Amino acid sequence: MEDIRYYLYSLLKGLSKLKGLGIYHRDIKPSNFLYNPSQQYGIITDFGLSEIDQDYLAELEARGKHEPTEKLSTRVQLYREVARMNSSSGRLKFGTELYMPLETLLKWEKQSYSSDVWPVGVIFLQFIMKKFYVFNSFLERTDCSELKRNERRIVTFLMELASLFGNDKVKEGCECLGVKVAQLPEASETQNISIRNLSCIELDEHGEDLLRRLMDVNPRKRITADEALRHEFFRSIRNRKKKQ
Repeated sequence: MEDIRYYLYSLLKGLSKLKGLGIYHRDIKPSNFLYNPSQQYGIITDFGLSEIDQDYLAELEARGKHEPTEKLSTRVQLYREVARMNSSSGRLKFGTELYMPLETLLKWEKQSYSSDVWPVGVIFLQFIMKKFYVFNSFLERTDCSELKRNERRIVTFLMELASLFGNDKVKEGCECLGVKVAQLPEASETQNISIRNLSCIELDEHGEDLLRRLMDVNPRKRITADEALRHEFFRSIRNRKKKQ
């Protein structure tokens, strides 16, 4: 579990740094995180789908007017160019389905840093279940139209999320995203399963709590990278770093 703990901590540190730079990555997955277990350090790569936080860019531009420096001016120009490229290519770009939160699958227009946190939870779930496809909805291959396939996939995904986190959590997330609960299948038969019962390795209450908060279906209530780094699950790492 310590190896998993350090992996997740390093990944969250990277996301925290990206937020400090005003960048949404939008395609977080293991192959985009180059991790060295011997050094317990990793680097996030592949920014082909990344976006610039417009609020962050506006703050940079305001600072540039009050504190005009060559370095800041160059940074503003770079961010403007990236933002322009994103605008021309379309904002609602997709990453890798398996690691997409519900808001990305539904093409919600208010996606932000929280959409990069969800895949950390998926990776955590993969680790503890020792299973790549933790959601069967992404295994479905049918001959029906793309639209029908997407509808079926989302319905199956919602049911699987309800089995892990409970109906109320899923309904709350759907309402936040503007999906009418009445349109969803009744999941009254779906029971909330203890994640620790699904885990193939020992997972304590702090680990389960962190996983649930990383994968909160409601993006507005999902834990942030900075909050996750302060979570009790990572106390041992923080204590070791203090002693160094």
